[in-house]
Amino acid sequence: MRTAGAIIGTSESIAFQLVGDASLPIFKPFSNLIKEEKDSTKKVGEALLQGQVASGGVVVKSAM
Repeated sequence: MRTAGAIIGTSESIAFQLVGDASLPIFKPFSNLIKEEKDSTKKVGEALLQGQVASGGVVVKSAM
């Protein structure tokens, strides 16, 4: 993807870019939510890359 011109970023950095402005009233609560969910987001992301995520985002163990 990178060689095709895609810019690779973390889900957190992309989410902050979507918010756009730290002076917005929603920024602080949003930032706190991102920090609280960081570990679970990482766990699900890793499972997804390993093919261990079923529909609905449920992490399942691979039978392989």
